Amino acid sequence: MVKIICIFLTMFNQSLLLGYVKNNQANQAIELFNQIINPDEVIIILLFNACAQLGTDEALNLVKQVAEQMPKSFHSNPRLSTSLLDALMKCGDVRHAQSLFNTSSKQSLGMYGAMMTGKDYLYISNYVQPESSFRLCKK
Repeated sequence: MVKIICIFLTMFNQSLLLGYVKNNQANQAIELFNQIINPDEVIIILLFNACAQLGTDEALNLVKQVAEQMPKSFHSNPRLSTSLLDALMKCGDVRHAQSLFNTSSKQSLGMYGAMMTGKDYLYISNYVQPESSFRLCKK
Protein backbone atom coordinates (compact mmCIF):
# COMPACT_ATOMS: atom_id res chain seq x y z
CA MET A 1 0.00 0.00 0.00
CA VAL A 2 2.81 2.41 0.88
CA LYS A 3 4.56 1.66 -2.42
CA ILE A 4 1.37 2.48 -4.36
CA ILE A 5 1.09 5.81 -2.55
CA CYS A 6 4.75 6.62 -3.34
CA ILE A 7 4.24 5.81 -7.01
CA PHE A 8 1.12 7.98 -7.12
CA LEU A 9 2.92 10.91 -5.45
CA THR A 10 5.85 10.63 -7.87
CA MET A 11 3.53 10.64 -10.88
CA PHE A 12 1.55 13.53 -9.39
CA ASN A 13 4.72 15.58 -8.82
CA GLN A 14 5.94 14.79 -12.34
CA SER A 15 2.63 15.98 -13.77
CA LEU A 16 2.68 19.19 -11.75
CA LEU A 17 6.27 19.94 -12.70
CA LEU A 18 5.56 19.27 -16.36
CA GLY A 19 2.58 21.62 -16.24
CA TYR A 20 4.65 24.36 -14.65
CA VAL A 21 7.46 23.98 -17.18
CA LYS A 22 5.14 23.87 -20.19
CA ASN A 23 3.33 27.00 -18.96
CA ASN A 24 6.57 28.94 -18.35
CA GLN A 25 6.14 28.92 -14.58
CA ALA A 26 9.71 27.91 -13.78
CA ASN A 27 9.75 29.49 -10.32
CA GLN A 28 6.77 27.39 -9.23
CA ALA A 29 8.45 24.28 -10.63
CA ILE A 30 11.57 25.02 -8.57
CA GLU A 31 9.49 25.63 -5.44
CA LEU A 32 7.81 22.25 -5.91
CA PHE A 33 11.15 20.54 -6.61
CA ASN A 34 12.54 21.87 -3.33
CA GLN A 35 9.76 20.03 -1.49
CA ILE A 36 10.40 16.66 -3.14
CA ILE A 37 12.47 14.09 -1.28
CA ASN A 38 14.54 11.73 -3.46
CA PRO A 39 13.59 13.03 -6.93
CA ASP A 40 13.72 10.56 -9.80
CA GLU A 41 15.30 11.15 -13.21
CA VAL A 42 12.13 12.59 -14.75
CA ILE A 43 11.73 15.12 -11.96
CA ILE A 44 15.37 16.18 -12.30
CA ILE A 45 14.98 16.56 -16.07
CA LEU A 46 11.97 18.81 -15.50
CA LEU A 47 13.94 20.84 -12.93
CA PHE A 48 16.77 21.35 -15.44
CA ASN A 49 14.21 22.48 -18.02
CA ALA A 50 12.77 25.00 -15.55
CA CYS A 51 16.24 26.32 -14.73
CA ALA A 52 17.02 26.65 -18.45
CA GLN A 53 13.89 28.78 -18.83
CA LEU A 54 15.08 31.14 -16.12
CA GLY A 55 18.72 31.34 -17.21
CA THR A 56 19.76 33.05 -13.97
CA ASP A 57 22.78 32.62 -11.72
CA GLU A 58 20.50 31.19 -9.02
CA ALA A 59 19.15 28.64 -11.49
CA LEU A 60 22.71 27.77 -12.53
CA ASN A 61 23.70 27.20 -8.90
CA LEU A 62 20.71 24.90 -8.40
CA VAL A 63 21.55 22.96 -11.57
CA LYS A 64 25.13 22.43 -10.40
CA GLN A 65 24.04 21.46 -6.90
CA VAL A 66 21.50 18.91 -8.12
CA ALA A 67 23.88 17.51 -10.75
CA GLU A 68 26.53 17.00 -8.07
CA GLN A 69 24.13 15.26 -5.70
CA MET A 70 22.28 13.00 -8.15
CA PRO A 71 23.27 9.33 -8.33
CA LYS A 72 25.97 8.44 -10.85
CA SER A 73 23.55 6.05 -12.59
CA PHE A 74 21.47 9.07 -13.67
CA HIS A 75 24.38 10.32 -15.81
CA SER A 76 23.87 7.42 -18.22
CA ASN A 77 20.39 8.73 -19.11
CA PRO A 78 20.80 10.61 -22.43
CA ARG A 79 17.69 12.73 -21.84
CA LEU A 80 18.95 13.82 -18.45
CA SER A 81 22.40 14.60 -19.87
CA THR A 82 20.79 16.62 -22.65
CA SER A 83 18.66 18.59 -20.19
CA LEU A 84 21.69 19.22 -18.00
CA LEU A 85 23.71 20.54 -20.94
CA ASP A 86 20.78 22.69 -22.06
CA ALA A 87 20.41 24.21 -18.58
CA LEU A 88 24.13 24.86 -18.22
CA MET A 89 24.31 26.53 -21.63
CA LYS A 90 21.21 28.68 -21.15
CA CYS A 91 22.39 29.73 -17.69
CA GLY A 92 25.69 30.82 -19.24
CA ASP A 93 28.17 28.18 -18.03
CA VAL A 94 29.60 27.24 -21.42
CA ARG A 95 32.87 25.85 -20.02
CA HIS A 96 31.16 23.40 -17.67
CA ALA A 97 28.76 22.29 -20.41
CA GLN A 98 31.61 21.87 -22.91
CA SER A 99 33.60 19.88 -20.36
CA LEU A 100 30.67 17.53 -19.66
CA PHE A 101 30.02 17.15 -23.37
CA ASN A 102 33.65 16.35 -24.13
CA THR A 103 33.96 13.79 -21.32
CA SER A 104 30.67 12.05 -22.08
CA SER A 105 31.20 8.51 -23.32
CA LYS A 106 27.96 8.58 -25.33
CA GLN A 107 27.25 11.85 -27.08
CA SER A 108 23.69 11.65 -28.35
CA LEU A 109 22.17 13.72 -31.11
CA GLY A 110 20.17 15.54 -28.44
CA MET A 111 23.36 16.50 -26.64
CA TYR A 112 24.79 17.97 -29.84
CA GLY A 113 21.53 19.84 -30.32
CA ALA A 114 21.62 21.22 -26.76
CA MET A 115 25.17 22.45 -27.23
CA MET A 116 24.44 24.07 -30.59
CA THR A 117 21.14 25.60 -29.48
CA GLY A 118 22.79 26.85 -26.31
CA LYS A 119 25.63 28.42 -28.26
CA ASP A 120 23.15 30.07 -30.64
CA TYR A 121 21.19 31.34 -27.62
CA LEU A 122 24.38 32.70 -26.05
CA TYR A 123 25.51 34.21 -29.36
CA ILE A 124 22.31 36.22 -29.50
CA SER A 125 23.14 37.36 -25.94
CA ASN A 126 26.71 38.25 -27.09
CA TYR A 127 28.44 35.54 -25.01
CA VAL A 128 29.74 33.20 -27.75
CA GLN A 129 30.86 33.51 -31.35
CA PRO A 130 28.72 31.62 -33.92
CA GLU A 131 31.71 29.72 -35.34
CA SER A 132 31.89 27.66 -32.13
CA SER A 133 28.77 25.72 -33.19
CA PHE A 134 30.44 24.76 -36.44
CA ARG A 135 33.59 23.62 -34.63
CA LEU A 136 31.40 21.40 -32.47
CA CYS A 137 30.07 19.62 -35.56
CA LYS A 138 33.55 19.03 -37.02
CA LYS A 139 34.60 16.91 -34.01
